[in-house]
Amino acid sequence: MSDSKSSLELLENPKLTHPLVKAVREIVEDARMENKEIRLHWIRAHVGTPGNERADELAKEAALKIGHSVDYNKIPLSHVKRKIREESVKKWQARYSTSQTGRVTKMFFPEVGKAYSILRKTKMTPVLCQAFTGHGGLAEYLYRFRLKDSPACECDEPARLPGKQKT
Repeated sequence: MSDSKSSLELLENPKLTHPLVKAVREIVEDARMENKEIRLHWIRAHVGTPGNERADELAKEAALKIGHSVDYNKIPLSHVKRKIREESVKKWQARYSTSQTGRVTKMFFPEVGKAYSILRKTKMTPVLCQAFTGHGGLAEYLYRFRLKDSPACECDEPARLPGKQKT
């Protein structure tokens, strides 16, 4: 059992070759070769699970006692951060793409990575936010909630009149 969801996800990724991941995989494989059943489970941290709380105490003790360098300093921190960011954006994109909401926003920003880079340089105003989301004082939005008689813009007179079509 582990309270580190990210560690368990790393173990599931067959492309990862980090020494700690490889070592854990080898231990699990050796145990399975001895016909031992191994199951990995995630548990919520800091909720009073006795075994987890004890494991945290022992890990802190060990970290304070051992005076040698850590094994995971073999790759640059910038590389780790970039990989985490890439994986996060990939998962975010998958949720965003399959979401049933945000139809208007997706027209402006179909890719979350590009949206993030554009929006972080943009000074967001209430009007921009309303335009990007389709929420607010826009005729189409108000029409959905029966607050307007027509989804057409005020400036589009022929489209607003019942039975009249734009030519």
